Amino acid sequence: MTTRELFNNTQQSLQSLYPENEAKTIVEWLFCDVLKLKNRIALYENFDIIIPEQTQTKIQRKLKRLQQFEPIQYVLHKAWFMNLELHVSSDVLIPRPETEELCHTLLNEVKLANANLLDLATGSGCLAIAIKKTKPNWEVTATDISPSALKLSNCNASRHKVNINFVLDDMLHSSLIHTKKQFDIIVSNPPYIPISEKKIMRPNVTNYEPSIALFVPDQDPLLFYRAIAQIAEECLHPNGYIYMEVHENYANKTKAFFESKNWNTKIYFDMNDKPRFIKAQKNG
Repeated sequence: MTTRELFNNTQQSLQSLYPENEAKTIVEWLFCDVLKLKNRIALYENFDIIIPEQTQTKIQRKLKRLQQFEPIQYVLHKAWFMNLELHVSSDVLIPRPETEELCHTLLNEVKLANANLLDLATGSGCLAIAIKKTKPNWEVTATDISPSALKLSNCNASRHKVNINFVLDDMLHSSLIHTKKQFDIIVSNPPYIPISEKKIMRPNVTNYEPSIALFVPDQDPLLFYRAIAQIAEECLHPNGYIYMEVHENYANKTKAFFESKNWNTKIYFDMNDKPRFIKAQKNG
């Protein structure tokens, strides 16, 4: 069977589960990985090559997982963030394009030559690693409640040859507030989806990505933002910054909460024109 034939068959088998363009992208990524091709161009240049039976079997095994809505990133154990390839598993969230926007905003706005940055709920380490790669003179600390997530993020940091201080810590009962460590910047993409929204979300998210990194109680959607504020009150330098990803429906409420604490705040809109990020500056 040629690459073209197997590609078309594989894409067709996924089109009942995903929109056509998304199914095509998933299959492109799958074939590039299994066939060890650099990119889509190389894939289409090899469209008329005969695929060995052993390789066909490997693709079919991975396809069965995709047909169960398992995300392609978990099937291949890789995801991309800010042009960095990261190892991912179901212990961590898959990095999103919106979080890349948060990273770009922070890097474009904060012009400090040297800084101490704290990444709360680091997951795969995507934010901490991308920031450290761009700002090698910054000291970066990253925390997570999950030992498995920290093990994975440590591996990603080692792979990209960046030195990050990873700390096992529960944001809601953080040990950081009892230390004398001070930071210039805090960045966080914390859990922010009300649990009631789970029923309307796609199974590739709800069945595989870690709930602890996604959901908050319906009655307390700002749970983790209050925790961020508490940590910042103790650990952030005067005039320091917090950059946060937020739920579009609670951006104004989150902004108002920080303003009630006498923080200067600003909402940013994402690529889909939704209020997605907040910057809060601590008054000196």
